[in-house]
Amino acid sequence: AASLGVKKVSSAGEMKDAYKEIVEELSTLVVSSGALIKGDANSGGVNAQNMIDLSVLMEQYLDGCEVDVDVVMSGGEYQYAAVADNGPTMEPYFNETWAVCPSLLPKDQQRQLKDLAVSCVKSLGFTSGVFHVECKMTSTGPQLIEVNARMGGGQIHETNLRCWSVDLVEETLFACLGIPARPP
Repeated sequence: AASLGVKKVSSAGEMKDAYKEIVEELSTLVVSSGALIKGDANSGGVNAQNMIDLSVLMEQYLDGCEVDVDVVMSGGEYQYAAVADNGPTMEPYFNETWAVCPSLLPKDQQRQLKDLAVSCVKSLGFTSGVFHVECKMTSTGPQLIEVNARMGGGQIHETNLRCWSVDLVEETLFACLGIPARPP
């Protein structure tokens, strides 16, 4: 969440230092009103270590531009998929800097990213719902960052509504009620 604990390293020494820094950062987290936040003895909330797994995961660095692919599934097939570009992420923490929708990537790259996102959602066994899939278009092709079985946060709802006339909140409610999706 919010790139907590995310940091690029380029050597074994940097990795050891980053590991210590990340473990320290994670040890300060608390759950307050359902949100994961940095806390201290006076912040209230519940120590996050008692609520969630705070294991550290290392991943391969992926070059290229990051994108969001919002997907609506219904009846086992995707009914909607749209790509939005994220600005260059600020290293070493990879915070997003801006977003553009519709995507400025060439149509063939957008198709590859949509295909990857939909196939990942399906491979996880989902047949209906709204999904926010983060990917990168790298020098070796599209790569998955993460699949979220929910609508994306921030401006995602409004962006899809304004650009494509697709209401992801409405589609989420339809999926919960077993009503087929109806994006245009």
